[in-house]
Amino acid sequence: MKKNIIKAMIFTAACLNIAHAEDAASPSDLSVAGIMTLASDYHWRGISLSQNEPAVQGGLTLCHKSGAYAGVWASSTDVLNGASIEADFMLGYRYAINDTSTLTVQYLDVNYPGAKTAYEPDFSEFSLAYSNFGVINSQDAFTASVAYSNDYYFESGNMLRLDARYSYNVLPNFGVFGAWGLMQLEDEQAFARVWGNNQKDHYYDWKLGVSSNLLGLYSELYYADNSTVNSAVDSMDSRVVLSVTKAF
Repeated sequence: MKKNIIKAMIFTAACLNIAHAEDAASPSDLSVAGIMTLASDYHWRGISLSQNEPAVQGGLTLCHKSGAYAGVWASSTDVLNGASIEADFMLGYRYAINDTSTLTVQYLDVNYPGAKTAYEPDFSEFSLAYSNFGVINSQDAFTASVAYSNDYYFESGNMLRLDARYSYNVLPNFGVFGAWGLMQLEDEQAFARVWGNNQKDHYYDWKLGVSSNLLGLYSELYYADNSTVNSAVDSMDSRVVLSVTKAF
């Protein structure tokens, strides 16, 4: 989904780009950006949240030129009994360290309206992300983030998430990228409560892919896998995902 490092990264960046472009032409300190995405799978943090089916996603972000922003994002989903939609709300602040590096602090509230389950699926998390555009040269970018929740899915307790992504434009409108993540839950009982496997308390996931930016559409095609979250569940298997996003 989106650029898959933390939720909202792509439309937060788009919002800030719009704000920068308007600085010289508009006295307004606020700008609005949005995205619409069609994806072959709602794939997040190494797992399909749409039961290997296509997903429709979209979001809107209101940004202040200071770097503060608030946004909403939603996706079709099929992972919880009775829940066909995930609706997220976020508040954040992006600080420009210099011309190529930023720090983003974000609060994310994840909700599944209509979910029928014995446990509480909704949760919230805080995250801190560092982005550097131009690590080796002007054609690459690196992002790393850490997220924490004290009450993760199904009231399972503490969750820690680490992510890293590197991308490189081999041509002006085409690139390659790789991403890696670690999901750490409180203990084996919490892991079993969320993922149905009581033999571990963490897992790794990764992806390798190509991207394009043509005709105003940002597309990704990637292969994704994880360190066997639960081998008995199809949505946790490796997969190939295609997504096409329009920012506006």
